[in-house]
Amino acid sequence: MEPAFNNWLSSLIEEGQYEALAVDGKTLKGARDADNKQVCLLSAVLHCQGITIAQLRVDSKTNEIPTLRTLLAPLNIKGKVVTADALHTQKETAKYLVEEKEAHYLFTVKDNQPTLRADIEALKLDKEAPHYETTEKGHGRVESRNIWVSTELNDYLDFPYVGQVFCIKRQVYDCKKQSEREETVYGITDLSYEAASPERVLKLNRGHWEIENRSHYVRDVTFDEDRSQVRTQNGPQVMAKPTQFCHWNTADSQKGRKYRFGFT
Repeated sequence: MEPAFNNWLSSLIEEGQYEALAVDGKTLKGARDADNKQVCLLSAVLHCQGITIAQLRVDSKTNEIPTLRTLLAPLNIKGKVVTADALHTQKETAKYLVEEKEAHYLFTVKDNQPTLRADIEALKLDKEAPHYETTEKGHGRVESRNIWVSTELNDYLDFPYVGQVFCIKRQVYDCKKQSEREETVYGITDLSYEAASPERVLKLNRGHWEIENRSHYVRDVTFDEDRSQVRTQNGPQVMAKPTQFCHWNTADSQKGRKYRFGFT
């Protein structure tokens, strides 16, 4: 059932119509496998469209890292950018994307790669003038984002195909609570500075969270997935598929086509 859905959706997406896809896993809290372990599904979602084009169950005997390669293996993602959180910031994953899939990567760097994080942090990029910044107001908040990029570590880092590293600082002011919080994020990509300006790198980093906002959130809040009574065998995985597609409502402005999907 799942390959059929994936193939059908892929056939609707013309080559060059999307720039990037986000990969992330989601645990189904109410579902258990035969070993009484929670079911985790790894998905690939298009940034701008919010469409899930691939999904794979993570075997309880492994984890998301090797499953990512299996998930992306049948997809034609040549020239596309794959974004992922820090869990997937792995050398073998980077090599796989660039060498075998002829794609690009943009990863977050956190404490699971302490040496890589320390090297980027040591540049102290945020002490300089930001290369690009945005400010937005909405939902009772004012959010500012500043990004710094650097190619200084390209020949130094022990990581495949480094094009540039980056530092993003987010400042969020809550108008109602009159409080402010700040977050600093580090990352790495194989995209060169010529291929990806600071503005584009920031856009790709933000676009990764489409998988949370337009897939995981919808499944949790709209469809109340975590309280589903479908708990065992292939049931949870099958039921997750319609919840990913039935909220898709998009228009093709060039051809005047509109797709609506509903499942019962």
